[in-house]
Parts: sequence; structure tokens; C-alpha cells
Amino acid sequence: GAHDVRGAILEHWRSLGAQTGVLGYPTGDDTAVPGGWKTDFAGGSVYWSPSTGAHAVRGGILTHWLADGGPAGSLGFPVTDHVALPDGGGWQVRFQNGTLTERPDGTIETTTG
Repeated sequence: GAHDVRGAILEHWRSLGAQTGVLGYPTGDDTAVPGGWKTDFAGGSVYWSPSTGAHAVRGGILTHWLADGGPAGSLGFPVTDHVALPDGGGWQVRFQNGTLTERPDGTIETTTG
């Protein structure tokens, strides 16, 4: 069914190709989280806060970050999108208080600070 996606999250989803991009269709409405908002999509989630803006988090990084408490956890909100590392080194998202890196074998590395 249809889902309510608005504001900066909507604009960010559109910038990533909307339903034909990496995130696909929304699977939930905009939802309040501590300090901001999130919307879940078939291929990941977009989180927004006033200080960080809207950023996409996907795959094993999303799973690991949510297990740590998501935006209310030790890493805080994402400050970059889920991006591929050069030379097939995996994927990475920088957060307010650290970085999560997913290696091609699925290993998640946490760097704080």
C-alpha cells in the first residue's frame, strides 16, 4: 500500500532514484525516533535529524547499528550515506560518534570517535 514519506527524507529517497533506486519502495510511514525521523524502505532506511540531515543506511550496517540502539545508541545518527569503499573493500557509513564498515565477507568493523 501507499506510505507517507515527506520532507527531507522524501527528497533524499528521490535523489537516490526513488522506487527504482537502491532503497526501492517505502515499507512504512515516516516514524519519529529519538532526536529525529526515519522511514523504512525495501532496501534499507533513511534517518534524519536537524543536525545531520537525511542519510540512507542499509544491509549489515543497518542491522548492526540498530542492535546498538540506532540513533539513540552510542554512534548516534548517520552523517553520510551507505557508500561503497574503493577496490571492493566493502561498504561504510559514518555516524555522529563513529563509523561502521561492512567487509565483503559480512564482517562489521566499528571505529569510534
